[in-house]
Amino acid sequence: MQNEDLPRDLLDFVKNVFGDEGFEIEDFDTKRVYIKRNNEEFTIRIWSLTDKKVEWTLFKSMYNNDGSGFGEKKKDGVYKFS
Repeated sequence: MQNEDLPRDLLDFVKNVFGDEGFEIEDFDTKRVYIKRNNEEFTIRIWSLTDKKVEWTLFKSMYNNDGSGFGEKKKDGVYKFS
């Protein structure tokens, strides 16, 4: 999925979470945004979404030696749409 083909509000939101444009959105729905950044995988979990704001938590994908995985919490916040 090419970032330039995605909704501007989504791109602005993810840019706000990371602080720059160095990411690639792989997939998204109303609860999660799946992202690749510097050969690492991240998920933004969306807890509350309205037309004015989104409450979110950023997780980095971590993997165990047995192939199982989990999300390591990195940060959370509230993004207000302009």
